[in-house]
Amino acid sequence: MDPISIGLGLAGLGMSLFGGLGQASVVRQQAQISAQVAGVSGQIAGDEQQVQAQRQQQMELEANRQQLQNFRNVQQAQLVAKLQLPVKVPNLVQVYKVELAAAEDQGGVNALGISQNLGIGRISLVLIVI
Repeated sequence: MDPISIGLGLAGLGMSLFGGLGQASVVRQQAQISAQVAGVSGQIAGDEQQVQAQRQQQMELEANRQQLQNFRNVQQAQLVAKLQLPVKVPNLVQVYKVELAAAEDQGGVNALGISQNLGIGRISLVLIVI
């Protein structure tokens, strides 16, 4: 082989090695970027879980508040029924029982609605998480 061919061959080999090292550097950078993306994705998933937990807590607190308000409304309706007794004297006991039953029935209907809404909310939060 002549010296020019050997020189060109060595130059080509050197360029191949240099190109391979450059490519290895690019692959390393891509791996680092992929690791960073995975870390950010993990943080986002954790943040979403915290948001869902806070939504669920807020929903539970709101349902409890509504149940307490419903209980207060029933008590208020029963008190109104008691205060109106002297006005409805002819059927005193029967009217009182009807008024109390109506207040309790409406309270039961309201409590059922609150419970059903809470159940729907719980299901919707589970579906969002899935």
